[in-house]
Amino acid sequence: MMADLATLSLMWCQSDRYVEMTARQIALLGILCDAPGPHRVRDLAKLLRVSKPVITRAVNRLGEHRAAVRLRDPNDKRDLEVRATDRGRELRAALRGDA
Repeated sequence: MMADLATLSLMWCQSDRYVEMTARQIALLGILCDAPGPHRVRDLAKLLRVSKPVITRAVNRLGEHRAAVRLRDPNDKRDLEVRATDRGRELRAALRGDA
């Protein structure tokens, strides 16, 4: 398993899709891409066992990479949903070695 992780990490770093992300940002992107939504900051914070501001910063960073967006919740205009973008799904696939 560890050799596979090392190989995937090296492939990722050498990929033309490489962007610098923290482990938390990678974990968050994985959740956004792989787990059924909707995803709200408070729920993501509970899932990753961190504070809401930590998730907000991670979402901001993913947004800078065009990997995630915030959208108004259609059922509650005061709330926001976080979703992976097509670019985010491409990055996730590259991280897994699928692309």
